[in-house]
Amino acid sequence: MMDVYFIIFLGLSAVGAAKNYDGYQVFKIKPEAEGQMEKLRELLKDMRLDVWKEGAIGQETHVMVNPKLLVKFLHKMQKIDLQTDVMISDVGALERAESKAMKQGSESASFDYSTYHSLAEIEAWMTDFTANAPSGIDVERNPSVTKPNIIMIFGSHGREWISPATALTFLNYLVSEASALTTYSWHIVPVINPDSYYRTTDAAGEEKDRLWRKTVSSHNEKAGPDCSSETFSGLEPWSETEVQAIRDYVISTNVAAFVDIHSYGEMVLLPYSYTMTKVPHFDELMELGTISASAIESIDGHTYAVGHIPDLLTMAHGLAIDWTCKDEHILFSLAYALRDKGEFGFLLPRDQIQIAGEEFIAGVMAMVNGLP
Repeated sequence: MMDVYFIIFLGLSAVGAAKNYDGYQVFKIKPEAEGQMEKLRELLKDMRLDVWKEGAIGQETHVMVNPKLLVKFLHKMQKIDLQTDVMISDVGALERAESKAMKQGSESASFDYSTYHSLAEIEAWMTDFTANAPSGIDVERNPSVTKPNIIMIFGSHGREWISPATALTFLNYLVSEASALTTYSWHIVPVINPDSYYRTTDAAGEEKDRLWRKTVSSHNEKAGPDCSSETFSGLEPWSETEVQAIRDYVISTNVAAFVDIHSYGEMVLLPYSYTMTKVPHFDELMELGTISASAIESIDGHTYAVGHIPDLLTMAHGLAIDWTCKDEHILFSLAYALRDKGEFGFLLPRDQIQIAGEEFIAGVMAMVNGLP
């Protein structure tokens, strides 16, 4: 029997009215020296701006600015002598376009893999997917197995819609290509952070806060102002129930590889993220990542950067692949940042869902086929 397993963690979803992003702009900034980087970080922290992507020195940082803060932001950027270029001129306009497309997709008689779906629609799809798996393929929830497994988590951050969409595309691929199931069991988490994803949509597919990122945890209010940051890491390690669930699942499973799928940036990211020190087997991971990026490029010409996280982005704490690699000794732990490089960011149009899924399938299968 060839095995595909998938897991979904159900969360709470009490949220208010939709947030309006009309007039919000996203800027790209490229600090070329450590001094510029430090000044930029200080400015972003002081103004409590939403950083979409924080690049290393010489790499782009992308930041969203409330129209009420626009004049102040541009003035401060001029004072620290950093150039700003508009990446998205009106976030609200892009948001409305995708919301309309999502509603149209929800009205389709059959499940549409080329559009975005609400959490309720994904859960319904999972039930149907399990019931209608092809003969000879075992699709279950929360199994206990002993043979080598590959765990893949999607949807860690609510606003990264392309991640859960790619999970569904990949699951559909697995059951249609039985040869992909002969060596490993695949454990797929389509939405590891469901309360966050729910906050960006509702059961009917209408948005509440399209760009919400983190979990929805009432205990975070104890942390004071810091909890308002989209990158707030919680009160303590393992504070979030979703994180606890994946920790316990990984510990109880014989894992050959662990893959964490995000957006955006078009990158294959290698640990560690919290230090400039690379993992001892970095060269081996780099080879796998390069093989994967080459396969991705063969689909539609998109080039994925491959490398150590602090070299491509910036140092960060709490990434899943750091823990799986360092503490759980899962050597083949890596992350993907899917489309795009910044034209749309988290608001990737649905007409790119299919090609993004094809790229990921090619890339991840090339990586897996290269595992020793």
